[in-house]
Amino acid sequence: MSARPDVVAEVANWLETRTGLRTLTRAIAATPAGRAWWLGATALIAFALQVVTGMLLLVYYVPAPDRAFASAQAILWEVPFGWLVRLAHAQGASALLAIGIAHTVLAAARADYKQPRELVWVCGRILALLGFVAALTGYILPWSQLSYWATTIATAPLAKFPLVGTTLVTLARGGETVGGATLSRAFVAHVVALPLAAIALFAIYGRLLARARRIEVRRGTRASARIAGDPRSRALEVSMLVIVYLAVVLALVVYAPSLAFPLHADRPADPLDTPNPIHPEWYFLWASELQRLIPDLIAALPWSHGRLAGAAGWISELLPLAIIGGAPFVLLAVPFLDRGPERNPRRRPVSIALIVLTLGALAALTSLGAHE
Repeated sequence: MSARPDVVAEVANWLETRTGLRTLTRAIAATPAGRAWWLGATALIAFALQVVTGMLLLVYYVPAPDRAFASAQAILWEVPFGWLVRLAHAQGASALLAIGIAHTVLAAARADYKQPRELVWVCGRILALLGFVAALTGYILPWSQLSYWATTIATAPLAKFPLVGTTLVTLARGGETVGGATLSRAFVAHVVALPLAAIALFAIYGRLLARARRIEVRRGTRASARIAGDPRSRALEVSMLVIVYLAVVLALVVYAPSLAFPLHADRPADPLDTPNPIHPEWYFLWASELQRLIPDLIAALPWSHGRLAGAAGWISELLPLAIIGGAPFVLLAVPFLDRGPERNPRRRPVSIALIVLTLGALAALTSLGAHE
């Protein structure tokens, strides 16, 4: 009697031939699970949670100025477990950005942007920057008093750019002021464009990282990359990571719900009533404080008065925008600015000092903005 064909094996071989899924799984299992790997895996899990909770919110959310706030409130108070989904989405956004910041700092400290990982760094940082754009576009969707005026304040500095300021404001808002066109543009970007771009970049990032590791193995620059792992063991580790991450998000939802709903978030948008104060989310506090602090510092200088008053006013308006707008480009250019072969943090005191100073400045500005 002939042996019964193994249907499962045939299906697995068919999928392997057409997708390479088994090879990919083995490659992931063979990747040494260091701090950067765990942060990257956590970021992917956090992104997946955002996609799932976002899809659930879309079932009830209505992206129209006259219904957006009511639908968001209905999700929170009327839809079964809607409060859990909405809070998990809001808290998960902060967690995802925190993970992205931590991954960037760790990669910079370990010089994981050096040859052959230049494009890995660039792709990873674009992913992190997309997270901030997603947070900004998602902020306006509840159409609350906070989200309306925070968006108004966030887009207002664009008008200060010479020649193109008015065009940039119109492009961001869909008009001269924040309104229905702004909500529509933010909705399309947040729900369609940014998630698709992130999924594509995650795939490109994985491909670039795998290629860089193969090059490092051939060169012998990372001996640990040769250590093979067990796919089942790695699957168990990832499952535990998912459980831990969900537990952390759930703890934030239950014990710190106010983090997702600060002052003025429970009132519908009113263009005729400007609330005071308006504080952005923690990840944008440094930029808000920088725009307030630099004009004050320049105004305190002796040469900022008299004949140079016009130049001082021009500098005080454009310098914060130059710093905020230029920071992402400097971040992307790091692999091409630091081309030395050394990776050991102890032998790169200048680079580590710059990282520490940057983190200190961002922490100080964030703290100042939070206590205003």
